Amino acid sequence: MQNYQTMSTVKDENKTKEQLIGELSELRKRVAQCEDFQSKEKYKQFFRTSRDCVFITSKVGRWIDLNDAAVELFGYSSREKLMHVNISDLYAKPEERVKHINIIAEKGFTKEFPVDLLRKDGTVIHTLITSVPRYDKENNVVGFQGTIRDITEQKLAEQFLKISEARYRRIVDTANEGILMLNEDSIITFANAQMAEMLGYTIEELINKSYCSCLFDEDLADHKAQMELRKTGQSGRHKCRIRKKDGSVLWTINSATVLLDEEGRFQNSLGMFTDITEWNKAEKALKEKLEDLHRLTTVVSDSNDAVILHNFDGKILAWNRGAEETYGYTEAEALQKNIRDIVAESDREAALTLIQRIKQGEVVKSFELQRLTKDGRILDVWLTITLLADEKGEPVAIATTERDITSRKLAEEELKQTTEKLRKSLIGTIQAMSLMVETRDPYTAGHQRKVSNLARTIAQEMGLSKDTIDNIRIAGIIHDIGKMSIPAEILSKPGKISDIEMNLIKVHSQSGYDILKDVELPYPVAEIVLQHHERLDGSGYPQGLKGDKILLEAKIICLADVVEAMESHRPYRPGLGIDAALEEIEKNKGILYDAGAVEACLKLFRKKGFTFEPTKS
Repeated sequence: MQNYQTMSTVKDENKTKEQLIGELSELRKRVAQCEDFQSKEKYKQFFRTSRDCVFITSKVGRWIDLNDAAVELFGYSSREKLMHVNISDLYAKPEERVKHINIIAEKGFTKEFPVDLLRKDGTVIHTLITSVPRYDKENNVVGFQGTIRDITEQKLAEQFLKISEARYRRIVDTANEGILMLNEDSIITFANAQMAEMLGYTIEELINKSYCSCLFDEDLADHKAQMELRKTGQSGRHKCRIRKKDGSVLWTINSATVLLDEEGRFQNSLGMFTDITEWNKAEKALKEKLEDLHRLTTVVSDSNDAVILHNFDGKILAWNRGAEETYGYTEAEALQKNIRDIVAESDREAALTLIQRIKQGEVVKSFELQRLTKDGRILDVWLTITLLADEKGEPVAIATTERDITSRKLAEEELKQTTEKLRKSLIGTIQAMSLMVETRDPYTAGHQRKVSNLARTIAQEMGLSKDTIDNIRIAGIIHDIGKMSIPAEILSKPGKISDIEMNLIKVHSQSGYDILKDVELPYPVAEIVLQHHERLDGSGYPQGLKGDKILLEAKIICLADVVEAMESHRPYRPGLGIDAALEEIEKNKGILYDAGAVEACLKLFRKKGFTFEPTKS
């Protein structure tokens, strides 16, 4: 063995220089072949495993190759059967095929071109096609290759959002009751046409108006107490008076429900107001005119509302035409009954307790309970209570003016459910928008969520209102949605970005605004997205706005965007770290970035230990 190694070594030493160079050249060829094989294997793996349809076609539209995702997309049982179908036969609309061919002829490629295609069973799928030409060795176009992405579910989600919003607006606009939405500071954030008409204002005049300015001074304490109950999550119904624009009084029954955010915190109070001004006047007139039971019977018989008189034992003493129409009993039948006979079983104990409370001197002006009609139906009823006394001032009977509010309660519940569905649909759509951006730019995956979380936390630290904080959270999640219009190869390009590429990237603020401006959102999201790269000194883009011309929400998202971008890794540079990011915003506080937002951000990181959550894989 030792002799063989010695002979081999001598033989190697005797090789000529030319022989060694030749062997080295051959070795390099083999390495290149291995690298080429590995590259092709990676391409094949991508081709097979891509969730999008990946295809290669001839110049006339015949499939040359396609992946399994294409077979599933078009609903064929096998790849071989789909290969026999010409791609031109899959267009749902011939005019889209002509347009597509014209664009390819003009530009040589298509970028996410929207096309409706047909599955084997005839159903239509909404897609985006990206295609580029294939060349032979003489640089002649011999076909095309590209991807087809199914966006049918996204389209359906957008349509559902529009339908839900239209239904919600229809309910609100046609409601017989006035509707107001108040934030935690009692600022009116929404009003329907009926409420504006009831108060004598336009809707525009009511929005952003303090609800407290519509109240009388002596009623402010009661309103504040009601709002504190709302903030604990309690809904309620109470009688209140509101000052109209001309100074006159509007008496209402306010049915308030609480709207919570996705974390279960108070967001808004939604009130439905029923005008009872005339009813209240009639009640007041009734109190003034009733001197004995006979006069009471005479007055209440002419009322359209149900008016019932009974003693403290529950014996019914008077029953007007309104009560006959509401509960189905004639006056003769009712006078043979006790008041507990027309109370739903679930409320009987509460009704009897109420009578005893009134008898013992407690002042109860109104009450809600469920009545039982002659045919067994249960009605939700609002009672206004009047205590009648004899000549000595001793209480002898109770008169109730009663109104059926069953249909209104059903409308309230439907409105509440519709509002909740709309909110969930909106949040889902916004999250889908955010995900679409991240899937095109893997290097900034989670960037929008991180920016949204930091911006929201800064706003909380600044003590801003819940509505403003929610605006910032929603806008932050999709602030880079305009990047969908930027080629992915630019977004993920390693190394320095050219001036032309940077100018293309800067367009994303305007593109995001163009995408969102026609979507009717309950927040100024489009404007915030448009302005999130503006700077206080006017050096930002796209409009070069200065100072107070920039929305506060946009200033906060701008700051969070800078901090997250500098802290994180990018294709063209490694992450600079949080210390460098904080030094940048501190140095330019009040120059480029909002001073209050900068102070809040520095406090979060340096004193409260705020950190970015890791990106989910």
